[in-house]
Amino acid sequence: MKACMKTILSGAALGLALLANSVPSWAGAKNVQEVMVGKTWAIGSVTSARYSGDVTQSISCQTSRTPSFISIGCGATDKTGTKFFCGSYDPNLAELADAMTDYSIIYFAAEPGSATCTNIFISNTSANLR
Repeated sequence: MKACMKTILSGAALGLALLANSVPSWAGAKNVQEVMVGKTWAIGSVTSARYSGDVTQSISCQTSRTPSFISIGCGATDKTGTKFFCGSYDPNLAELADAMTDYSIIYFAAEPGSATCTNIFISNTSANLR
C-alpha cells in the first residue's frame, strides 16, 4: 500500500510540476503610465497607450537621418484628445529617441512658446511590459 501511495503522490507531483511550467507566469512590478500632456511637455508609456481603454492615447518619437541631416519629432495625445508636439535637429536628442522601445516610458519637453524639443527622457524597464 505504501508503494502504491508513493507512486500516486509522485505522479500527482509530476503532473503539477508540468502544469506549472506550461502556463506563463507574469510576475514582477507593473507600471501603467497613461499618456499625460501639459502645455510644454508630455509623458507616457508606449505599452499603456497601446492597450489603454480608449482609442485616443498615443505617444512616440521618430528620427529621420541622411548623411548630412538629422531630425527628431515627438508627439503625444492624452485620453481627452489634448496634443503636444515638438521637434529638434539635435543629434544628442535623436540618439536618446533611438533608445525607445515598445516598453518605454517617454518624456519630452519644450521651452514655453517654442516647438523645439529641449529634453527627452526614455525609461526602458520590464515593469512597462504588458
